[in-house]
Amino acid sequence: EALKKEARTAMGERQEQINMAEQRNVRISLTLTFLALISALLVAWLGRRMRLLAEEAQTQRAEAIRETDRAKEARAAAEAAEKRAAFLADASRELASTLDPQAILARVCRLSVPQLADFCLIDDVSPDGKVCRAALAHRKDAKEAWLDQPGESPSYADLPLIRDVVGNPRMIRLSEVPEDLRNRLGRADRADAASVLEPHSLMIVPLIARQQITGLMILAAAE
Repeated sequence: EALKKEARTAMGERQEQINMAEQRNVRISLTLTFLALISALLVAWLGRRMRLLAEEAQTQRAEAIRETDRAKEARAAAEAAEKRAAFLADASRELASTLDPQAILARVCRLSVPQLADFCLIDDVSPDGKVCRAALAHRKDAKEAWLDQPGESPSYADLPLIRDVVGNPRMIRLSEVPEDLRNRLGRADRADAASVLEPHSLMIVPLIARQQITGLMILAAAE
């Protein structure tokens, strides 16, 4: 009887140990699960935080680039304004030094090169629409011989584009020079004038006085 009692006691103690071990395992499992959940949440938070920091850094970088671009634009605008002011000052001084119309036109041509163009042409337009060269200037003096000279009718005078500007005065800007005009900007007796002058873009500016066209100014950029 005593032996049975001791056996039952031992079995109870063993069952209690098993129960305690199971409870301990459950607590350990719950603790590990909780720690895994916390770790996952922490990783997710850190990932989101890193993304936000990366986006903020990209935004700041983009803003810095925009600030740099704005500074460059402001500097370019200031330099352009300074050049315009210097050009106008030079033009005022030069034009005030004479009252001779022909000399004034020649000086306007010379002032325009090379600040505004590689070569400049000014033509008189008579009331009947006749076009006659009044002045010219090229940034390379040697190439002026390939242009129609003062007193001559320019080779392009009868082109539809020129006649259109004379009949309906307005400024025209050409980013590419049409082939017919390109070939006739130079002297008609010089077949290689176009390859020498190399015009690739130009502006045709009508000169207006008393609401009537009195001339044409052509500002051309070379290759």
